[in-house]
Amino acid sequence: MPLDDLVSVDGFLPGKTVEPKERRDRTDQCRVVWYQWDNDLSNIPAIFLPPIPGLSKLGINSATAFDISDHIIEGENDITLVAPRMDIHAELEPIYLTGNFGVAESQRGWVLTELPELKFGSWKDQLRPFYSGSVQYQKIFNLDDSDNRRYRVKLNAWQGTVAEIKVNNKKAGIIGWQPYELDITESLNSGENKVEVIVTGSLKNLLGPHHKNPTKGFVTPWSFFRADQNQPPGNAYNLLDYGLMEDFDILQY
Repeated sequence: MPLDDLVSVDGFLPGKTVEPKERRDRTDQCRVVWYQWDNDLSNIPAIFLPPIPGLSKLGINSATAFDISDHIIEGENDITLVAPRMDIHAELEPIYLTGNFGVAESQRGWVLTELPELKFGSWKDQLRPFYSGSVQYQKIFNLDDSDNRRYRVKLNAWQGTVAEIKVNNKKAGIIGWQPYELDITESLNSGENKVEVIVTGSLKNLLGPHHKNPTKGFVTPWSFFRADQNQPPGNAYNLLDYGLMEDFDILQY
């Protein structure tokens, strides 16, 4: 089952994680598993979409979604949201698109394209520049019955807000500060063990600020007033790297 990404003019909208679905992504030692998102739009502050003839209406919590699969064409598509009247209680919010697609840089913002399989490396470099959720990386580790040594997970190059470690589908702890290691000995069983590293991004790439070289870690309302008159090229957006840049290690000591 493909990942459902949520994308707006400037990025993805976070959803609610459900049971992860395995993708075809594999490496020699570690396979990558996407978290499937369930299109939970409850945290959109105010989106009011009027009925549109000919479109299937999908109620998602307090928001409304429409299936536009049969109405889009290759090339440029113009999606317009019109409100009959405006007042302080009815502000227009961004229109979001959900679908199985990648987001590639263009001379003016971004274009939707085919979504490649996820590998080690930055998510934004793999056509997921605004993704703000979690990605699970896992491997199988075998432990001999007579082995009395202790083991720990060590993250090498990675970027994220936190990494959760699971062993055999049970929480073993988190990694969020140096030396980026976690003892997992008490969670291991004799024989085969599944070790998972779940890296979580943040809302920075999704919500911004994206323009005029904002100060990292410092955001005010004025940060969102600094933008070009016209939409800049995708490579001019200020975006951070998130993801597991290389395989994690299981060390013995």
